[in-house]
Amino acid sequence: MNLLAPFGVAYGAAMQFRSWLYDRGLLSQYSLGRKTICVGNLTVGGTGKTPVTRHIAEIFANAGLRPCILTRGYGRREPSRRVVVSGPDGIIENSDLSGDEPLELARELKEKAIIIADPDRVAAARFAIDQFAPDLFLLDDGFQHLRVTRDLNLLLIDATNPFDNDYPLPAGTLRECPRAIARADAILITRTEIAGDLQPLKDSIRRHNSRVPIFEAAFVIKGFRPLANRQALVNAAEIVGPKVLAFCGIANPKAFQLLLEKYSVRAAELLVFDDHQRYSASQIAAIRAAAKKIGADALITTEKDAVKLSGSDFSIPCYSARIEVAVSPEAAFHRLLLAF
Repeated sequence: MNLLAPFGVAYGAAMQFRSWLYDRGLLSQYSLGRKTICVGNLTVGGTGKTPVTRHIAEIFANAGLRPCILTRGYGRREPSRRVVVSGPDGIIENSDLSGDEPLELARELKEKAIIIADPDRVAAARFAIDQFAPDLFLLDDGFQHLRVTRDLNLLLIDATNPFDNDYPLPAGTLRECPRAIARADAILITRTEIAGDLQPLKDSIRRHNSRVPIFEAAFVIKGFRPLANRQALVNAAEIVGPKVLAFCGIANPKAFQLLLEKYSVRAAELLVFDDHQRYSASQIAAIRAAAKKIGADALITTEKDAVKLSGSDFSIPCYSARIEVAVSPEAAFHRLLLAF
């Protein structure tokens, strides 16, 4: 029995009422002044939104366009401060200031995209237009940010755990009830590489939105980056032999473990920390101690964690998994993004 169920029902009803107010024009919405694509989800993290956002930004950059990613930058020490994480002056290499996911995006995209962390996306967009003249905006984690109008509402759903226990917060991890799928212009089912039959999930989606195009996204490990040298890329085969300790501070650690196993990297142990974990000296020491206890030859973590570990000394090699996204059908997905 879920004792928090009544609170979850109340929260879900409140979110539905809020959406109704925006639909009726009783709450104001604002255009960002450029083509705007929203990338978001129904659950609290864990759908693979960051690699998908990076993939979409690369599609636009490769088409000769200059995207600007607008993000709240969850977990920053000064959440109300506007920070240009990546711009003409380079990248702010400080995850406390930028947030871990914005810095991860900046490191991967480099000059391909402007990245701004600011809780006020409308003000951030006006600033971006004035300072950087982007061609379009990517609204990161914006499905519930109804204050901003968008040209394309892309909803990500994790195939391995689409709706958790079907309860909204705080009884579950849903930010909204599944009926909010009706607002989506396109669905991207993620983590298909470790999922089973997708048809029941697709049928569930269709019950809420009968005409929405559904795409599938698999995550692919392209290699492993040594923490001491981010420019290097080690082949997965080189990680298979040594005894490995994995650790992460993400919303879906089990999916990370399953993805490693798909590439024959079987961690002897997985240490799980809180999502957006800032690693203290004592936690680094605990990781070292756990590695020593099992006789590990190497450590593996995520790129999201790696941006917060610069300068950390683990005494054994530490790698981050370099993940890319493969969307199917790819050509149709490109056409959808570039059609607006």
